[in-house]
Amino acid sequence: MSEIDLIPNSYRRMQSNIRSLKILTVVLVVIVVVSGLIFMYVNQEASRLNLEITELQQQKNISVQQNIQLAGLEEARKKYSRQLELLNTLRSGATVGRMFLVVDQALADENLWFLQWQLRRGNAQGLLQGKETEMTIKGQAQDYESLSRFVNNLLGQPEIKHVRVLKSTLRRYTNSSVIDFDLIVHVREAAT
Repeated sequence: MSEIDLIPNSYRRMQSNIRSLKILTVVLVVIVVVSGLIFMYVNQEASRLNLEITELQQQKNISVQQNIQLAGLEEARKKYSRQLELLNTLRSGATVGRMFLVVDQALADENLWFLQWQLRRGNAQGLLQGKETEMTIKGQAQDYESLSRFVNNLLGQPEIKHVRVLKSTLRRYTNSSVIDFDLIVHVREAAT
């Protein structure tokens, strides 16, 4: 016998469409859920990366501040190093008190007097070499013989390296005369 199909074709198409619609709905729900999970993952990663960027920016700011501080400290170190060098230069060489004794010993009983005396050390003013010490003496002598004996007495002192007479001029007065002189005295580095 032949079978008779009592289900109309329109009903079958509708059932097929319903199945297709159910499958499509399931697929869409899966896509939405997967998209939501992907969105949450990307959002979480973006937040993590933003946090890392913020931390790196903070580290960069700290690094910049440390570089500025380091530059300041380096400048301070250079300043203090220059001051220490100047202090060591001033501490080295002949002391003022010792130079007074040396000059006093060279004076002996000469007819000589000082108008100005100056002691310079090192290159504090950029004029002298290293730890060199130099005395500048301006004064007057009764005569050239007194001046010559004073220079020779200075040269006889172990602390004195050499003496240079910069100027000596005779100044005449009504009843007398004096010799105006300028000397530069170089002191040995080992003098104490």
